[in-house]
Amino acid sequence: MGYAINGVGGWRSVDEPAEVIAGETYSATMPVPPALTLAQQAAQAVDAGLSIALSGSISLAETLFATDPQTQSWIDAEVTSILLNGTFVDGASTVQWPDATGALHDFTVPQFKIIAAAVGAYVGVCRKCIIGSATALPPASIPLTV
Repeated sequence: MGYAINGVGGWRSVDEPAEVIAGETYSATMPVPPALTLAQQAAQAVDAGLSIALSGSISLAETLFATDPQTQSWIDAEVTSILLNGTFVDGASTVQWPDATGALHDFTVPQFKIIAAAVGAYVGVCRKCIIGSATALPPASIPLTV
């Protein structure tokens, strides 16, 4: 058993070298996939989320929060309401916000602003990695005092 490797990094299993077709080369060992670029790693980081440990006015053990584009838009809506009205979108002074598992956590406006700023900074550095203006990923886990 071996592998037929094409010129663009793809491969398929073959039983014998005779099965290799034009444009492919034969290898007896499984090809090593190429390392992800920084941009690809950053895109995966945004999809993976940010782990946050909270201390101060509330304590929360390290918890993964989503940072995907949909969640970013929900955060943006809440932050816009806070900036314009001083409250969350429903007029309340607290919000229940889900972590990546769906468990809800209660946050006040000042607490949420700190978390939203951290998520924004994380996503912002990832975006800079994607467009090539940053050379290192942000930490995937941070402590915050709220």
